[in-house]
Amino acid sequence: MKKLLSLSALILFSCSKDIIVPTDSGNKIIGNYQLIQKTSNEQGEFSFWDIREEPPNSLFSVKNYSEFLTTNITGRLSFTSDLKGYFDIIVDGTKNIKVNFDWSFEGGKWYVIDENSETWTIIDTDRCVSDKINCDGQENTSALYLMEKEAGYTGRDWRFYKLVF
Repeated sequence: MKKLLSLSALILFSCSKDIIVPTDSGNKIIGNYQLIQKTSNEQGEFSFWDIREEPPNSLFSVKNYSEFLTTNITGRLSFTSDLKGYFDIIVDGTKNIKVNFDWSFEGGKWYVIDENSETWTIIDTDRCVSDKINCDGQENTSALYLMEKEAGYTGRDWRFYKLVF
């Protein structure tokens, strides 16, 4: 009888298709988020977008990159359980950008490949959005996520993008 039970258990476990999800799984990002805007000069993290239409003639012609960045960004991001998502943002109140993407989780970071074949990296800061907000560990409320991309026309000219949610 013991042999039959052991054999049955062996067959049952060898055919099992259960997925073991580690506690540090990337699934905690699933949900909808609003972008964090810059509301004060003391604020540590906020979204920004590079608004250059064309690259400068040379790296040396750009004295201050901040003149090309806008913090006037509103919008939201969505991550679904089928590893898809999108961001829908408005830059400077006039330019609407909606981009679909695929996402994955590996080594404690999320990676996004958008429909334009651009690569983004997302980190979970494990910090609250604000000291005034109680981070109680509820899903999608406990941390600040930073989604960043650097894209360049050449090796000497880079654009900077950061979506904070």
